[in-house]
Amino acid sequence: MTPQIHRGISWHITDHDARNREYQELLHTYLHITADRMADISPSYLDAWRSYIPSMAFGPNGHPALLEALVALAAIHLAPLQKDPDRARKRASLHYHAALHYQRDDDFLYRLDDAVLATALVCAHYEVHPHS
Repeated sequence: MTPQIHRGISWHITDHDARNREYQELLHTYLHITADRMADISPSYLDAWRSYIPSMAFGPNGHPALLEALVALAAIHLAPLQKDPDRARKRASLHYHAALHYQRDDDFLYRLDDAVLATALVCAHYEVHPHS
């Protein structure tokens, strides 16, 4: 994971928190597996799923709902490969519900920007995934 993304996660979860490792693992999965799948089904020739969309989730102006949605989708893609797939799907569900919680927050609910749209798209992909 690049240092910039690692520092971005620290805005939401400190380096001393065990959850940081979970987010790093799931973001690695997102960048190397999920983003490729999303790019394959996207009509756009831009590399939005690998670069632009994840970048909106980080930093002081990052969108926590988008971060949670990205890791939820990565977790559901990773679940069939885990030792305990049911537990892994539950982990994905927890991140998905956290994304919905942040998305309902008044600070984000009425914002008209790319991060809100990206969060809605990622959540929609989570909803139609066959294992969710």
